[in-house]
Amino acid sequence: MPVLETLDLNLSSERAREVARMVAGDMAAVRQARQEFDNNLAAYWERYELRPPRRTLAFDQASNVRVPLIRWVIESIWVRMMRTIFGQEPYVRVIDENIREGPPANRMEQALQHLALTDFDLRNRQGHILLNALVEGTGVGKLVRAEERRTIRDRHLADVLEREIVDRVGLGLEVLDLKDFYAASAAIPWVDRQPWVAHRVWLVWDDLVRRQRDGIYTVTRAQLDKIKPLGQNRRYPTGHAIDQTKADLDKAESVGFTTLIEYEIIEMERRYDADGDGFEEDCLFAAAIGYDEVPLRAEKYPFWNGKRNY
Repeated sequence: MPVLETLDLNLSSERAREVARMVAGDMAAVRQARQEFDNNLAAYWERYELRPPRRTLAFDQASNVRVPLIRWVIESIWVRMMRTIFGQEPYVRVIDENIREGPPANRMEQALQHLALTDFDLRNRQGHILLNALVEGTGVGKLVRAEERRTIRDRHLADVLEREIVDRVGLGLEVLDLKDFYAASAAIPWVDRQPWVAHRVWLVWDDLVRRQRDGIYTVTRAQLDKIKPLGQNRRYPTGHAIDQTKADLDKAESVGFTTLIEYEIIEMERRYDADGDGFEEDCLFAAAIGYDEVPLRAEKYPFWNGKRNY
């Protein structure tokens, strides 16, 4: 028999306001604490991308270039790592230690290889993660439940109607910039032991409306409309050096960032006593920066494997 569980926490208005302010307060504290770290990340990327140093020149037209040693070292290691991991198939070897139980090892290898090629697009995404790790010191990936949808037009009698079809439902892998990943304590190296971890995402207004329509965000439309004035240009959202440097390196103007209005959303996984029994449970919250009346999303952690999906 299938197990049916309601994930939504059904918080009271007072508890919902408490959660929204808790997320905002934790994010503000961590951003302040890691400002020096973010400045270092910005410097790492500037060195890798060979950006001219910011310094006072000894005289006019003095040389102000970077020797590409760091870029050469990183890319030489990067290529070797990619060839080592993806230079053969399957990417993962499975050894059957107990031949009496479980599926044959070769079947498991085939399943994992299919997952890596179709759902995760692992070669491309892992390359991005490895590059981030070589430049920044670590790389972050996020396992998500992914759906591929598209809207088509279909004729029904004399009318032409639009309808949405789902091509695929499965798992996906997202690569996160370290500047958009936050953890409660820099002294805890294990993600699963962190009191909370969070991911900053940028969504356009249509994304917010669709998520509210589909029940992903459980706010009312009136509450969602209060968020609309909070849209901003993401180029320099915080004034931090890492946001400015990454925007420059990504050539933000050429892809329309200077005219695109987006909304800064925090998705936080944390332990929280939602039912008041004195024990904390794994929960998932989403909140819009600048709006602390209610969270956009408040539910039990949807993955059942006891591990965070980062």
